[in-house]
Amino acid sequence: MKFEEVFKLLKEQSDRGADTWYGPQLDKFTRTRGHLEHGSVEMVLHQLQKEYAPEELEK
Repeated sequence: MKFEEVFKLLKEQSDRGADTWYGPQLDKFTRTRGHLEHGSVEMVLHQLQKEYAPEELEK
């Protein structure tokens, strides 16, 4: 995976947006473009680790 591919993947995830919770009980939410969900970033980091540091996954 090249860094350009990572940036493209993160941009695609960011364009989809993430839920932003608000309100007194955090009972309301809106989809905010430009935000990334934790799972999206974790998935990209896992792909990078699988390619560049596979021995770390075996531990």
